[in-house]
Amino acid sequence: ADGVSGLADRLEEKSFSKSCDGFNIRLPAQLSVFDDLIDRVLPELRRCGLLRENHPGTTLRSHLGLAGGGDQ
Repeated sequence: ADGVSGLADRLEEKSFSKSCDGFNIRLPAQLSVFDDLIDRVLPELRRCGLLRENHPGTTLRSHLGLAGGGDQ
């Protein structure tokens, strides 16, 4: 599969077939590419369950599920 859904499908396949805890996505400096990532790619990654819609807290510590720290 090509396009955005194909990219999301390939990332999903890699994340479940190997030991994977995230992805680094490199983009060219063009703003239109950034807009495409936000408007097209991220929704597909959410659909596949590879990207959360919301985080459980307001701090990085709480996002990572670590105890303590509080909201400072």
